[in-house]
Amino acid sequence: MKQNKNVSKSDSPPFVDIDPRVRSDLLSFFQKEFQKLITCKEDMVLEWLYVGICTLFLWVLFDVNYFVRAISWGYIGLLIRNREPPGPFTTQCFGGVCLTSDLDFMFRMNSGRYLRECDFARFDFWIQSHVYKALKTLGATITNKAAYIQYRRSIRLMERFHTYTKLVFWDEKSFYLEQKMIRAKDNVICAVNYTCHTLTNPSVTPQDVLNKLYGRVECPPAPPDVAAWILLAELASRNT
Repeated sequence: MKQNKNVSKSDSPPFVDIDPRVRSDLLSFFQKEFQKLITCKEDMVLEWLYVGICTLFLWVLFDVNYFVRAISWGYIGLLIRNREPPGPFTTQCFGGVCLTSDLDFMFRMNSGRYLRECDFARFDFWIQSHVYKALKTLGATITNKAAYIQYRRSIRLMERFHTYTKLVFWDEKSFYLEQKMIRAKDNVICAVNYTCHTLTNPSVTPQDVLNKLYGRVECPPAPPDVAAWILLAELASRNT
């Protein structure tokens, strides 16, 4: 049998009566703190809005992706490069993937993006081969003078590829590189690119740079397609 227990009024917790002035002060305090919180959130929203607008303007006015990727891969290349330079004719591999920002109206990689990927591969090649370091020691820089590219196959969205870069020839002023973009899934050559890179300091030659890195290095004969391209460039420069 359950026993009913009558709870008297004396057993209930006592009601604490707060002084009206204290109650008013507490209410005023919480109102001020709540107002500060709202003002702080409004300031944070405005700050993030300003950051978003500035970021949008940077993306519209400048190719931010290019600079971010170039700087980040430059530092990564310095961290992972070998302490000693590889051979002068070593082929360097640089990976990539076709993103939505690389597509054209046919949903394949834009032709200009091929050259851009070759740029990143060349940056990595000069870093891994210690050429940038040797140029800095000799007081010279290098610039891209000309490029000749053959498009062979398309690269679709999210397809991975590798760009293989190697030195094939040099003369009194310039290095000549060969680059092949190969699709990863079937090892098909999608593009072949030849580039000419000239030293900005006339007192420094490519042979000086290679001698600094490897000692005496003999220049191989120019491949037939590179020799024909050099001749074409000379003829074109005479007509302009």
